[in-house]
Amino acid sequence: MNISADIRKAKCYKLNAVGLYRGATLMLVFLLYWAEVEAAAEPVVWTDTVGVSVSGNTITKTAGNAWNAGAASTQSISADGYVEHTAKMIDKARFIGLSTTNASVAFTTIHYGLITAANGDVSVYESGTLRGTFGAYAINDVLRVERVGTTVYYKKNGAILYTSAVPSSGSLILDASLYHTAGSLFGVMIETGGPLKGAIIVVE
Repeated sequence: MNISADIRKAKCYKLNAVGLYRGATLMLVFLLYWAEVEAAAEPVVWTDTVGVSVSGNTITKTAGNAWNAGAASTQSISADGYVEHTAKMIDKARFIGLSTTNASVAFTTIHYGLITAANGDVSVYESGTLRGTFGAYAINDVLRVERVGTTVYYKKNGAILYTSAVPSSGSLILDASLYHTAGSLFGVMIETGGPLKGAIIVVE
């Protein structure tokens, strides 16, 4: 059986098997699967930039210390999806999160926000309300805010830190806020579509 690498990564559910005969001789077997393949994340494209410089999918704060700088994504998440960044410093405070709109650069307007703080801790804030602090983070940790269905999860290196009790619906954008000068959100990625689904026929 010859299955491509993408199909091997998929969640496949066998639906049926159909045989092709010539007389009484079985010539081919067609296997019908239903597959779900996770959509690929893509680099964020920034908009509404205030007090930051942009280099690809990284932003770095140029304004002075205060919650007076930030940006948003041009892409939006319509169903399941996430935003994430890789920590490259542990002494600068910055938020990444999800919001329905980019109301301002203040972190209090981020609906679902994850802060990598200047003291090395990771905390969750939702619309300015602290939901908890969940230990330390380190250089090269990947911090993610993800929606599945109507539930938002906060993750570090794939492990769930906190599950939001506030249901989410509608389209979401990436919403970012930075406090310290020279603080960066590095290599920010967004996944906007949820799993790709479809039927696959495999010949044996």
